[in-house]
Amino acid sequence: MNKRLWLLPALASALFLAFSLRVLLTEGALGLVEAHMRNGWTHQITIDLFSCGILGLFCAAPHARKYGINPVPWSVLTMLTGAIGFFVYAARILYVRSAAESSQS
Repeated sequence: MNKRLWLLPALASALFLAFSLRVLLTEGALGLVEAHMRNGWTHQITIDLFSCGILGLFCAAPHARKYGINPVPWSVLTMLTGAIGFFVYAARILYVRSAAESSQS
């Protein structure tokens, strides 16, 4: 496995965090709540995003445990920040995995 693969989700997290902060500063914090309360489609999108996040956490947990990573704090971060936290979680799993594979060879 590429030892630097973890950089991809780390970069994705940093870029999405920067974009999200820009939106937060220009649109305000209440814009997120208002956007998710407009109509049935925004409710559907919200439920869809939460469902995908939970599924991703469920699938990532065994990999995290395999490399000695406690999934609980990462799950909380993901539930609070969405994809930003999940990208960081994935980066951490890939980083620890590459370190473990390097030490075995």
